[in-house]
Amino acid sequence: MRRRILILGLAGLLGFGGLFLSGCERLDTPFGRNGRGGATGRGSGLAFRDSSSTSGNATATPDTIIWASVVKVPDGYDWKRDTLAGRFSGELLFYRGAQPCLSIPLGGTLPVSPDPGTHHIIDGHLYTECCSGGALHILRDGEPFLHLPGEGFLKGLLAGEDGTLWTLACAPGEGSLTLRRDSETIVRIARGSAIGGLGESRPALYEDDGHICFTYTEGGNLFAVKDGGIHPVPPPEDGAVVEDFRWWGGEAVTLYKKGGGHCLYTGGAGRDGSGRLVIYGRKAARLVEAGGRLFAFGMSDFGLRDIAFAVAIDGSGTQYFYGNDPWLHWSEQGLFTVQGSGPLRISLGTSTPTSSNRIAEIEGPVVFTDECVASIGRDAFLGVSVPGGHPLLMRGGTAVGEFPFDGYITAVDVELSLPSL
Repeated sequence: MRRRILILGLAGLLGFGGLFLSGCERLDTPFGRNGRGGATGRGSGLAFRDSSSTSGNATATPDTIIWASVVKVPDGYDWKRDTLAGRFSGELLFYRGAQPCLSIPLGGTLPVSPDPGTHHIIDGHLYTECCSGGALHILRDGEPFLHLPGEGFLKGLLAGEDGTLWTLACAPGEGSLTLRRDSETIVRIARGSAIGGLGESRPALYEDDGHICFTYTEGGNLFAVKDGGIHPVPPPEDGAVVEDFRWWGGEAVTLYKKGGGHCLYTGGAGRDGSGRLVIYGRKAARLVEAGGRLFAFGMSDFGLRDIAFAVAIDGSGTQYFYGNDPWLHWSEQGLFTVQGSGPLRISLGTSTPTSSNRIAEIEGPVVFTDECVASIGRDAFLGVSVPGGHPLLMRGGTAVGEFPFDGYITAVDVELSLPSL
């Protein structure tokens, strides 16, 4: 059970087609231990090139709020190489619209990491995770929120309307998974690898009909967890191999491979449900939610390079995308994918694998994780980091905002709100 997040200081970072590998090990640098949340200094305002792209300031349209977490590094510091191994003097900035609403200095008393993948924006709050002193520390908006025992990192994070925080933590040393409600342990799995995770196209922890769920593998077998109860997921047919599982509207959905194809099985734990072939392919696929619908999502085997597919489980059709292990998202224009680096690619879905509907393909810039992707109206919205340049916000294939300092973006989100009267 090994997971490696390739972050700063790794040679050839931007040439790597996928930023994450599966498993449970973080190659963490000894990043920041300092700072109190507070007002930031001058000179950090985001310069928008398109005033329709943001809100939260006096000149912007008030029905769209853009949130972004950005790590500011010293001028001229090469964060791609990171020769200081994370011990640079910087700050984590949390933006609401064009101005930062929170600044957390790095390298002081608060356990905050500048690593991409450790900052999570949920409902207008910034959650950060950092492992130090034998504990996993979670801050909300720069204030200590939870301190979980043991070394590890988060695979899942859900915030309830009542203030409850659900976490799924992975301990890489022992390979365990622990589901907690605030500080209360709901279930601990001695060994297992969660399917999906924060910053990946498929979140590990999710809610279905009021139940908290996740799926993990162990010893070649797959298990589904609902509210702490563990349910084995057997192959629906003889000779089949289970790829993924999730509850969807209270119904059990299993994605499995048999022969040369991916199949879907809908029904109970036995074999009294219904199964059907959805697409041929030898490569791995997963169940991914986008735009309130569920899809079997993976890379195609059509002999064409860098073609992904998304098959709707409701039988409404298949779409194809240009990209190498991209993330699947939805906008008002429909499904789109983002390949974070090597090069950065944005693609809309098409009905045939031989056609291509590319929005952008750019060498150099990088989108670190899936948490740097959102949508505004009909467009993809990205937090883009540029080695040797300033971080950018992109709408579709166009840069619409630039941060006035050296650094990189770790998460973005978009919130629609009613205009002020």
